Amino acid sequence: MSNLKADSKVTHREQCPKCADKGEDTHKDNLAVYDDGHTHCHKCSHHTKGDGTKVPPILSKQKDDDWIHKYIGEYYPLPERKIRAETVERYGVKVEIDKTGKAIKHHYPYHNHKGELVGMKTRLVSVRGSLVVATRIRLTNYLVSI
Repeated sequence: MSNLKADSKVTHREQCPKCADKGEDTHKDNLAVYDDGHTHCHKCSHHTKGDGTKVPPILSKQKDDDWIHKYIGEYYPLPERKIRAETVERYGVKVEIDKTGKAIKHHYPYHNHKGELVGMKTRLVSVRGSLVVATRIRLTNYLVSI
């Protein structure tokens, strides 16, 4: 399919033409140029072979809606963070509580520019009150785990 070497190395970075057309890549470093001549943009996946011909982006589309059933809970105040229930409700943050009434998880919603729910961030509250962050965000049809 292509003349790309598996062990090619980045020689320098340049501005990606696709990103620049959209007014992005103002730092002019999104496009990696490799020693065998091929290029790849880590932002938009624009890719060219060593001879300059374009290669369609290879994106793994993974339909993953299993996280949405975990967006549960109610709008409870978060006194340890000094946040009232009204504020929690306004921003759509849901709080899961245990049998004793203590918060065990906070679910922070992520919305796209259309206002659609596209992901969430979950904070797990430990017994001592310190927080351990576990993040799972689904952006459109692409799954990103941080």
